[in-house]
Amino acid sequence: MTMKKYTILLLALIFLLTTAGCTRQEVVTPEDQPDSSAPVTESPEMPLADIPLTFSLIENTLDEPFLKYRESYELIGNLENTKIRTHVNQSILKAVDAFKNNTYQMEKTMSQGNDIPAVASAVGKATFFDNSLMSYKLVTESSSDGGAPYQIKTYFNFDLKTGQPIRLGDVISKNRLAEKVSSRFPGYKDAIDKLNYDASQMGNFYFTAPDEIIYVIDQYTFDYEQQSPLIIAINDISYDSSKKLMIGTAVKNGTRVISENSYEMYFSYPIFEDTSVLYTAINSEITESLNSVFDYGSSMAISDHNFDSQNSESADTSSEGDVISEPNSGDGEASDYVLPPYWFNVYYNIYTNNEKILSFGLYDYQYTGGAHGLSVGSFYSYDLEKKKLIKLSDLFEPKFDYITYINDQIYRKIDSETKHDPESAYAYYDFNGITEDVKFYIEDNNLVIFFDQYEIAPYASGTPTFKIPLP
Repeated sequence: MTMKKYTILLLALIFLLTTAGCTRQEVVTPEDQPDSSAPVTESPEMPLADIPLTFSLIENTLDEPFLKYRESYELIGNLENTKIRTHVNQSILKAVDAFKNNTYQMEKTMSQGNDIPAVASAVGKATFFDNSLMSYKLVTESSSDGGAPYQIKTYFNFDLKTGQPIRLGDVISKNRLAEKVSSRFPGYKDAIDKLNYDASQMGNFYFTAPDEIIYVIDQYTFDYEQQSPLIIAINDISYDSSKKLMIGTAVKNGTRVISENSYEMYFSYPIFEDTSVLYTAINSEITESLNSVFDYGSSMAISDHNFDSQNSESADTSSEGDVISEPNSGDGEASDYVLPPYWFNVYYNIYTNNEKILSFGLYDYQYTGGAHGLSVGSFYSYDLEKKKLIKLSDLFEPKFDYITYINDQIYRKIDSETKHDPESAYAYYDFNGITEDVKFYIEDNNLVIFFDQYEIAPYASGTPTFKIPLP
C-alpha cells in the first residue's frame, strides 16, 4: 500500500470521528453488490411527508490543480424553533466541512509529482421527515491517481422537537434487533452471539416512516465472507420523543484553516451560542486549546523544516558549487525527497447536549511523517444546573468505591471479548486499572472511559473506550 493510500485511510478515520454523533457510516467500495438475500434494497429517494418544511440547496465547487471538488447539500430552511434549526443544520455542515477540508489538505500535501488531480464530491439530502423527526443522507466520494472511487454513506437522524440525535437504541432494543437480524440472516447468528452484538455500534439506520427503519450492517462486520452490506427493513419500531431532553444550546461549527509552506492546519471546533457566563467560559477554554495546538504545531513545523532545508543545502552543494543529490536509503539512487508540510487537525464530537448536562470531546490529530499520525483526546463534561465541571466522583454516591466498580466493568469486558475471540483486539490490551484523572465523557446516561492511542493497547487498536452503566 502506498503512503498516499495509507494516508487516505487515516483521513477517512478522521472523517468518521468528526461525524461520530450521527449514525455509523456505511462504507461502499466499487466492487460491492447488494446482498441478494436482503429483503429490501435502498431506493434512490424516500418519499417526503407533505408538511411545510422547506430546504435550502447549497452548491459549491473547488477547482485546483490537485483537486476537483463538488458539494451539493440541503439545509433546513424554515423550522419554527430557530435554535433547533441552527443545531441540526450545523451538525450536517460539520460533516460536509470535515470531508472537504481533510480531502483538500491531504491532496494538497500528497499531490507532489502527480499530474492527475483527485476528484471528490459530497451530496447531502433529507430522505424522510415528518413533524417530529428527520433522516438525512450524506454521500461522500473521492478518488486519487485516477483510481476507483471510495464512497462513504453517512446517515443522520434528528428529533425535530428537541434537536437531539436519534440513535438506534432509541427505536429498538439490542435484544430485539439481534433477534431480527438472526431470523433474517440465520447464518450470522453465531457471529452475533460471539460478538456480543451491540446494535448501537455495528450498523446504520434511517427512517422510511415513523414506525419503520432500514437497518444496514456494513460489509465485513461479522466475517470476511460478508462482502456486501446486509439490509433489512424493520417495522413496528417505536420512538418516543418525550424521552429526549431539549438541547441546552445550539452548537455552531467553527473552522480555522491555516496553510503555510511547513504546515497545514484544519481546526473544526464547537461554538456554543448561549451567551451566559458558563458557556462564554467554555468557548474561551476551547479557543485557548486551539491556540495551544497552533503554537506548538507551527513552532515544531517551522523548526523541523528550517533544519531540513539547511541540511539539504549543505548536502546538495559541493565545495566547487556543483549540485549533487543525497543518496537514497541503500538503493544507490539519488533522492529528491522534500520534507512535506506537517498536518495538525482539531476535530470534535458532542456526546451530550441537553438542559442538564453538556459533554464533549476535542481531538488533536497530528501527522509529521512516518506510517501514521497520532490523535489525543481531551474531554469536558459540565453540570449545567450547578454550573460546574463534572469530576468523575460527582457521578457516584459519596463513599461509593467507584474506582473498583469501573475497573471491574472494564476487566469483565476485556475477559468476555477475549474469551469469545482469543485473537480479538482485546487480547492485546494491557489494562492495569484507572486513576482518578482518567479521561471520560457522558453519553446516553452512561459513563464512557476513554484511553488514548498506545495507553493500554497497540496503535492498531485505536482509542479503546468502555461504556460503564451508572449505578
